[in-house]
Amino acid sequence: WTEARDQVEGATGAIVEMRRGVLLDQLGRHEEAVDAFQSAMTFAPQWRDVYAGILAHLVSAPVDIELASSVWRRSQLHLNLAPEWKVYFTLWIQFITARAGKRPVDEHRELLRSLGGSPNWWGKLASFGAGELDYAGLLSVASSLGERTEALYYQGTRLFIEGDEEGSRKQLEQVLDTNMVSFFEFEMARKLLLEESRSGDTTP
Repeated sequence: WTEARDQVEGATGAIVEMRRGVLLDQLGRHEEAVDAFQSAMTFAPQWRDVYAGILAHLVSAPVDIELASSVWRRSQLHLNLAPEWKVYFTLWIQFITARAGKRPVDEHRELLRSLGGSPNWWGKLASFGAGELDYAGLLSVASSLGERTEALYYQGTRLFIEGDEEGSRKQLEQVLDTNMVSFFEFEMARKLLLEESRSGDTTP
């Protein structure tokens, strides 16, 4: 990947640097990973997938709230970012903030509240993230397996934010039961559970 980055540019360069950053993080070389992520955003600053890939990785990676907040803020400056992605990215940063042991950020809640007026599914997710719609209400408007998968996942993150880690874990396990492997939420749930099992393994 390091050799490839000197041979590409634009969106392809962003993909290379993003994947390189994830690998470096998994190898424990976090500072190098941060540089790769910054490079990815520079290659394609208007490309949604760059921010999605980095933030989704940071959901389960060792917590770096400064990096995550920077990526989130840069994504919000993307003038062509569709409102549904503003919702997803803000739900993700809410969870990362909780994993960092930080208090909820009013700016996140207010953005979700402002987007919650949409009758679309992402509007319901925004209302849920802002605390204006409960889980039963969210689940009642989920009209497909994909939407139910997302409802399960975001209830899991809400339980974690509220301090119910055991309830959160059980909820994330239900996400995996959906087999919606192409969803960000499925992959994030899988990695979170994997990290939890690793941290709880005391075998020499």
